[in-house]
Amino acid sequence: MTLEEIDIKLAAWQADVATLHANISELQSLIGYQLARDGRELSGATKEKHQKAVDAEARLWVKVDLFSKLVVKIKDKRDNLPTFGKGRVLEEIEQMFDGESIDLPPEQVALENRDLFAGSQNIKKMTVATLRQLMSRDFQQLRDAYVTVGEAWQKVGEEIAAVKKEVERICAEERQYGRENSTDVAALSARLESTTRRWRNDPLGVTEDIKKDLAPYFKAANNFIAGLARERAQIAADVRVAAEKLELLKARKVKALELHQACVVEVGGSEEPKVPPSTRGLSDWLARLNAMLADEKWDDSKHNVKEWFGLHDRISRDTEAAISFNKALTDKRAELKRRFLEAVVKYKDYGSRGMEIPKSVHTFTEKGQELLKGKVDLVEAERIILALEVKVGEICAEFDRAKETSPVSQDRDRA
Repeated sequence: MTLEEIDIKLAAWQADVATLHANISELQSLIGYQLARDGRELSGATKEKHQKAVDAEARLWVKVDLFSKLVVKIKDKRDNLPTFGKGRVLEEIEQMFDGESIDLPPEQVALENRDLFAGSQNIKKMTVATLRQLMSRDFQQLRDAYVTVGEAWQKVGEEIAAVKKEVERICAEERQYGRENSTDVAALSARLESTTRRWRNDPLGVTEDIKKDLAPYFKAANNFIAGLARERAQIAADVRVAAEKLELLKARKVKALELHQACVVEVGGSEEPKVPPSTRGLSDWLARLNAMLADEKWDDSKHNVKEWFGLHDRISRDTEAAISFNKALTDKRAELKRRFLEAVVKYKDYGSRGMEIPKSVHTFTEKGQELLKGKVDLVEAERIILALEVKVGEICAEFDRAKETSPVSQDRDRA
C-alpha cells in the first residue's frame, strides 16, 4: 500500500471508530435500554432477551476495544515512520489492515480437550473484516433487543394508561353510588394492577391488547355499575311514586274527614265515627327522603323508602277503614229514612182506601219523625222503624184479607 492509500484508509477507520461510539451512545439512550437498566427487576421473555443483549454488548465492547487499539497502533506507526526501513513498516501497516492482526482474548482449554504439547490457553487471530462483521452482528442484536423491548414498554404502557382512565371512571361511578371496593370493581382494579406490574417487569410477556385481556373484568364491573344505576333509578322512581301515593292518600283523608264531619252532625248514640290517621309524618319523612336523594345517600334512601311504604300502607288501610266505617254510618242513616218514609207512604195509601190507622202506628210515626231529626241514634231509630214496618205490614195484610172476604168482593169475583 502507498502512504496515500494508508492515510485514506486510516482516516476512514478513525471515522468508523467515532461513528460506532456515536451509534452505541444513541443505542444506550433508547427507552428500552434505559428502563432495562441492570435487568434485576426484569422477568420472563424480557429478562431472557435482555440477558442476550447484555452478552452481545459485552462482546461488542471487547471487539470495539480491539478495533480501537488497532487503529491507534496503525496511526502510531504511520506517525513514526523511520527514515530507513520505511517500506518494511508500510508492509506491516498493510498487514494490520488486511491480515489477521486482531489478537482475540485467550480462551481457556479444558484438560480433556488439550494435546500433550498444547497449552492451557488457545489464542486465535482474526482479520479486521471478520471483526467488523462480528461487531455489526452484536450491535444489531443489541439494537433490535432494546428497540423491541422499548416499543413494548411504550405501546403497552399507552394501552394501560387508556384502560386506567376507564377503570378510574368506573371506580368514580362506584363511589358516586355509595360503594367502594365492590367485588367486581375490585377484581378489575386488581387485574389492571397485576398487569401493570407484569408490564413493568416483562413488557414482552404482556399482550398488547390490554382492553381485550381485561374485557371479562370490564364486563362484570360495568354490569355491576349498571345494576347500581338501575337500583338508584328505582329508588328515585320509588320516591316519586311515594309522592304520588301521598297526594292520593291526602285526598282519601279529606274524604274520610268529610264523612266523619257528616257523622258528627247526623249520627248520635253509641256509634262513634272514626277519625283518619294523620299524614303529617309521611310528609315530613318524604321531605327527608328527597334530601337523602339530593345528598346521594343511596343506602339510607333505599332503607327509608321501604320503611315509608310500610307506614303508608298502614295509614292507608286505617284511612280506608275510617272511610268505610263512617260511610256505613251515613248510609245507615239514609237507609233508615228511606225505610221510614216507605212505611209511612204505605200505610197512608192504605188509609186513603179506607183502612183504619191504629193509634200505635201514629205513635211509632211520631217517634220515628222525632228520632230522624238532626243527629240520629241509629240503634234506637232502627228499633222504632222496624216496629213501624212490622205493624204497618200486619194491618195492611189484615186489610187485604178483609177485602177479599167481603160480599162485594165475592159478587165481583162471580161476575
